[in-house]
Amino acid sequence: MGLFTKTVLESLLFILPFCLMRKFSGGFHAKQEWQCLIGSCLVLVFCHAVIVRILCGVVLHILLLLSGTGLSVFSPVDSENRRLSVAEKEEYRHKAQYIVWGIIAVYGLLVWSELDEYAKWIAAGVILTFCLQIPCIWKNKK
Repeated sequence: MGLFTKTVLESLLFILPFCLMRKFSGGFHAKQEWQCLIGSCLVLVFCHAVIVRILCGVVLHILLLLSGTGLSVFSPVDSENRRLSVAEKEEYRHKAQYIVWGIIAVYGLLVWSELDEYAKWIAAGVILTFCLQIPCIWKNKK
């Protein structure tokens, strides 16, 4: 998608932090590989279409901080399709917190440097990671 829309660097700024956070934060996982592949592709195309149209402003800053806080509080989230041991939960919690706040710090530096066009891609990766936790958090609370 990044090649097609000439946003390769921006796409990397979205997908790399997302993958790194997702590994340690957990969240929704599809039951079968084909569902994961199709669902992931659709979500990423949708996110890309939204990110190119949004502005880096107060609303995005607030969503980012709420998502970062949610990731710090709830990570790692167990999914019925990806169970974690007690040891994994403890290890992943600390890693997820360091990674999330490190990525948010990079976002802050980009905004401070007036590189908002790049910062918004990083913010979207954090927000998407938290959004994929919400179904599992909701289900675990019930």
